[in-house]
Amino acid sequence: MEIDESIANYIRFMKFRMSWYGDYDWMGNNAFGWLLRSYLRVRGALMGVAWVIICISLYQVESYGLFDGTFVYAPLTLLLTALSISASSAGSKQHSLTWSLNECFLTHTDQWMLDIRDSIIKPLWKWIMFYINYNITIVFTYSVVPVVLDIVLHYGFDMYPEHVILPMPFSQLIKDKCSWDANYYAVTVLNLWLLSELVCILQGFLVNYGSLAVFYLTELRIFNGKIKLLELSGPQNEIDNQLQHIISCHNVLIKLNLDLKAAFGLPCAFQALFTSMTMTLVLFTMMINRNVLLLVGYGSGLVFYFLSALVYCFIGQLLETQSEEIEWALYDLPWYKFRPAVRRDLLMLMRQARSPLIIDYRGKSKMNLDTFMQIIRSAYSYFTLLQSMIE
Repeated sequence: MEIDESIANYIRFMKFRMSWYGDYDWMGNNAFGWLLRSYLRVRGALMGVAWVIICISLYQVESYGLFDGTFVYAPLTLLLTALSISASSAGSKQHSLTWSLNECFLTHTDQWMLDIRDSIIKPLWKWIMFYINYNITIVFTYSVVPVVLDIVLHYGFDMYPEHVILPMPFSQLIKDKCSWDANYYAVTVLNLWLLSELVCILQGFLVNYGSLAVFYLTELRIFNGKIKLLELSGPQNEIDNQLQHIISCHNVLIKLNLDLKAAFGLPCAFQALFTSMTMTLVLFTMMINRNVLLLVGYGSGLVFYFLSALVYCFIGQLLETQSEEIEWALYDLPWYKFRPAVRRDLLMLMRQARSPLIIDYRGKSKMNLDTFMQIIRSAYSYFTLLQSMIE
């Protein structure tokens, strides 16, 4: 089957960089492919086990790790569990959405359509590469570099009688143990594993969501352009054929929107809920700690969660705005010049266009700027609640 270049780049990227795309049958039948496929299929269960362990370790310490920054990993790991499970369950829907978009992209042969695609998709990929490289650099610097330096200084120069523990997911398991034993290295490996999964799952989902949503936005803009380019001064048969084509394209857009909601509606609802909690806990930790490494790491994390929420909602807002433009473009058509049968079809199309083609979950948690402001307001409310508790 022929694959559009943009779709092929997306599939290749998600398969070999993020291991997130659709089902896992593409990994091959060798030993490595079998192990990776097996791991990804149980990833959600592993995240759930990690969440239980973190909750138990936090329960056994004073203030539940709220003041040293480790409490933030409880809601984060729960979010990873939800995203991993939803990714596995929505694989077939994502696969269907991808190939439906591929069929649409293959019909874009006019130059003005290709110009619209380039103006949207090229900046998207530039942003994706910057986003991934930035996050990997920050997490690597926060998690790996201190551990390596700590080990080198301890064994090479005997400068540290005990190890330095930064707030990490399983840090509470060795909080009061300062020996350089097997437990320390085991917990360190677990911390590095979960932090790497944190980066892979969160940015993998964002790249996945952003790519397919922007591809869909491209279809909306091209459809809007088709409406504006209708030739309504020719023979009636040609006008009718053009309108029938517009109606057919709109039906395709509705199906794509349903697939988009099925694949990302529920995960985005989880993101909206947990992002406000995570931003609150990260900001609270920064306010009560003066450790420079912690401030830099958590400050970068705060920027990451803020920008992630903004990207989710901003792309959703673009879809909603473009959907409204389509509605007004249809209203501007000279419907009174058409035959009664075509008027009836056009009226049905106008009624369908009243329902915005957006991403939500059963009519709730709409991905738009209103939801982004709600996330910020919720984070502020949680923050003031924590402040009142310590006062």
